[in-house]
Amino acid sequence: MLRVLCAEYLLGVPEVWNQASESMQREAAAMLSAVIDDFSRLGGCEISVPIGVGRQEALLGAMQGSCIHRINVRDAVEFERELSRQSRFADVVFLIAPECDGILSHLLQTIRQSARTDTQILNAEKELVECFSDK
Repeated sequence: MLRVLCAEYLLGVPEVWNQASESMQREAAAMLSAVIDDFSRLGGCEISVPIGVGRQEALLGAMQGSCIHRINVRDAVEFERELSRQSRFADVVFLIAPECDGILSHLLQTIRQSARTDTQILNAEKELVECFSDK
């Protein structure tokens, strides 16, 4: 069984979700739903998804199925802690987060420091993220 960690920042951090516009919330839910759906269709995947408490309704369709494990998160600190903890067990990690304010770069660094050496991180390298984020 392939262990997948899939996370989306807006949906994982309640205080960020609450400040986001409705269109940003819809976009975040659509991106994470699409990724979860793709991994689910592969078969043989166990998908862990850290999700802010109360945000599950945004993903009702995508969060169903025996291969999906929801990890309830209360705040940004707990979200980062869960990324670190879950990445230790994951075979594959995919993170969706804003490039602005160094958020994506910081969270990728957290994941890379915690993940096993054979874990596949499906994001760009930290240096590329920082380069492309510098607009």
